[in-house]
Order: sequence, then structure tokens, then C-alpha cells
Amino acid sequence: VDAWNRWREQNPTMIPDISSTDLSNADLSGINLLFTKLRFVNCSHADLSHADIRGTDLNGVILHSTDLSHASLVGSGLSGADFHLTKLNGACLGSVNAVGANLSMLDLSNANLINANLFSANLSGANLSRANLSGTYLNVDLSNANLSGADLSRASLCG
Repeated sequence: VDAWNRWREQNPTMIPDISSTDLSNADLSGINLLFTKLRFVNCSHADLSHADIRGTDLNGVILHSTDLSHASLVGSGLSGADFHLTKLNGACLGSVNAVGANLSMLDLSNANLINANLFSANLSGANLSRANLSGTYLNVDLSNANLSGADLSRASLCG
């Protein structure tokens, strides 16, 4: 992670493409993946806590049991990504596009989802306690989800 982050600092205009890579079980805590192409990557059981994943293409990524707590995914593409049992507590997911993403059974407590597009996402059983969902498009499955203390101001709950 240290070597990668140094390389990213030295090459800020590069857009790395590590699509279709197997990063399962990797310890990538604190990694800088800003604007990286990660389509169809297997990150199951990886530690991506505190990672900078802003503006990243995560479409179709497998994130089973991945730790993304306190990571920044602002503006990332998450459509079709499978986040089953992923930890996203305290993560910043503002303005993400997660159309059709499987977010069931997730810990999204204290997460920032301001202006996120969650159309047709599955949030059944998710912990959204104290999450900021203001301005979020929530045409989703919220069955058995915990929304205690969540901010739903300006959120669209149609469907």
C-alpha cells in the first residue's frame, strides 16, 4: 500500500486500470484508488478501510465481507456491485451511483449517502442507523432495515 500510494502521488494524472483482478483477502487499508478502474474485481474479504476510492469505477465488483469502513467512495460507480455483508460504517458514499447494487445486510451506520442514486438497490436488513440519506433516491427494498436516527430529509422514497 505504501509503495502504491507513493506511485499515485508521483503520477497523479494516471488512471490505473486493474479491472478483473483478484484482490480477495488483501490488506489494502488506507490505499489511494482515486479514479482507478476496478470493474469486475474480486475484493471479497479484503480490508479497504480508510481507503480513498472517490470517483472510482466499481461496477460489477465483488465485495463479499469486505471492510470499507470509513472509506471515501464519493462519486463512484457501484451499479451491479455485490456488497453482501460488507462493512461500510462511517463511509462517505455521497453522490454514488449504486443502481441495482446488492447492499443487503450491510452496516451503513453513520454513513454519508447524500444525493446517492440507489434505484432498485437491495437494502433489506441493512443497518442505516444515523446514516445521512438526505437527497437520496431510495426506490429500494428496505425490508427489515434499521433506519433509526437516519436523516431522510429531501430523500425520494417512491416505490
